[in-house]
Amino acid sequence: MRGVSRRSRQRARRGSDRGDRGRDRGLRGVSGARRSETVLQLSVNQRVGVTGWFTATSRYAAGAGHTPPRRILASTLSRKEEPPLTVHGTCARKRGMNEAGHAVLDGFRAKLTGPRSAPAFLDDLESRVRQLLANMVDGRVLPKPEADELRSAVMDFVRSEALPKLSAKNANDAIVVLDKLKAYGWTALEGERPRLERERAAKYPPPAAASWFELQELKSAAEEHPEFCIVHSPVENVYFAEELREGGLPLPDELLALYAAHDGFDLSHVADPPHVPVFSLLPSASIDDCEASDGYARRAACFQGGDEVQLSVYRDRKKAWWIVYEYEYQPIAKKPLQLQELLRFGLQRMRATSFEALNEGELSWERYFDVAKE
Repeated sequence: MRGVSRRSRQRARRGSDRGDRGRDRGLRGVSGARRSETVLQLSVNQRVGVTGWFTATSRYAAGAGHTPPRRILASTLSRKEEPPLTVHGTCARKRGMNEAGHAVLDGFRAKLTGPRSAPAFLDDLESRVRQLLANMVDGRVLPKPEADELRSAVMDFVRSEALPKLSAKNANDAIVVLDKLKAYGWTALEGERPRLERERAAKYPPPAAASWFELQELKSAAEEHPEFCIVHSPVENVYFAEELREGGLPLPDELLALYAAHDGFDLSHVADPPHVPVFSLLPSASIDDCEASDGYARRAACFQGGDEVQLSVYRDRKKAWWIVYEYEYQPIAKKPLQLQELLRFGLQRMRATSFEALNEGELSWERYFDVAKE
């Protein structure tokens, strides 16, 4: 036999499995008996995730009854082994996770095991959430089904891995993660919040609330003038104070006792002109860290005295507490801290008979701090 018939050559080129056309484009048909040894090479990089060349040799001659080359190729592909997968990789494979999804979750795990696990993870999480809001990952737009799948995987990861690891060290770090997700409209994990808040409160309980006479007067003013005196509920925990202390900015015990009574209040002028702010205790979440400047030590801004007036506290090297009067964020004067006296003065400012008394008279902050007029 000098060669293979035209019909045989056509059957060999078609193959018995038409679905194999895309994967064996590199196949070359058999031209005749002189080329009975046919070597098939196939790159399977996209199909199985590894790069390699598979070689199959067939002795194919017309009328010999040997298996056609294409069938040998299909058999070779069916026998190759999948690369090993980790446990989380297996779960992700079942969920249909792509390589980008694996990279996102693995990046989260790396951040959680680093030295600054909480802030590092929070930064990475926020970056991913912001991109996923636009169905993107690493600057690449995903098909919506893939983006939905990745969003679901991120939430599962936060619930099952991130929150337990963070709360084991500090429940507040886990709550901050929920706050961040909620800020972007991701509220599916809000059911975890009550448990975490209970854990935080149990570890950082507030002290006994102050029982000063001035606090009773504050309560009466809120009942008599609710539009001019607004008081807030007590703090549920004092983690904010622990966080400031760890950062080198402690707060006095009597101030924590005040927060145990009210987590902030706002007083405004009752007389004409009404509603002018005169004194307020900032909520614990709004305490500001003021850097040292102009000979004044680093301090915590906890009060406001009206427009452009801020009052901050600090402890000196002799363990004495001071309160600093600041105008337009510049320290002007200081005096020893006496919170009851300060609260009493703020209540008097609320009931001042004139606006002049607040600015230049006996109820001005310059008078309280004995600032000499130039």
